[in-house]
Amino acid sequence: MDVSRSFSVTAETTPGKQSQVSNTVSIAPVAVPGKVLNLRAIVDQRHVTLMWDKPQDHPELANAYRVSRTAPAETQIVSETRYEELRYRPGEMYTYEVTAMRGMVPGVGPESTSVVIEDKIPPQIPAGLDIVVSETGAFVTWSANSESDLAGYRVFRNGMAVSDRLITTNSFFDADYRPGFSYSVSAVDEFGNESAQSPLLRGQ
Repeated sequence: MDVSRSFSVTAETTPGKQSQVSNTVSIAPVAVPGKVLNLRAIVDQRHVTLMWDKPQDHPELANAYRVSRTAPAETQIVSETRYEELRYRPGEMYTYEVTAMRGMVPGVGPESTSVVIEDKIPPQIPAGLDIVVSETGAFVTWSANSESDLAGYRVFRNGMAVSDRLITTNSFFDADYRPGFSYSVSAVDEFGNESAQSPLLRGQ
């Protein structure tokens, strides 16, 4: 059971003289949410995404979360169990702290995690590969990837890349096509992360 506590203050000077006692203030303790759980950070597609789980203790009291970055210092209040950071300097290490809140009253914590701002997550493997053969060659197409940090694609003919440069559209015309040639495609992002190759597709 919560019990209110009363506080008052006196001031003491260097010679040992004391002031009169201040007015008394009563404070009633309230229950607060515990520490957030499973805090993690992912760097991908020009974002730092923080995710966490609700506290094990008193999760019903957590109606907001305070997210703080220690250096450069910045604090935000969010209502969901995730936060996306857009402003950062690549290559640096950032430390984030998350505290569950009951209104404006902070809970137990904070919980912290550190992350080096380096994207190591490759794009998705391109899908929807198709080949249309004509008298002048083969037109190879695939579904465009949706990643915001996509740099381009690498097309492979019979297991070998057709060009040293990335292809920036989701199509490639191969004037050197011969019947039976097979193709696959990988996706590459701005950090040089490359997906696995799509399944081979053989032309007719």
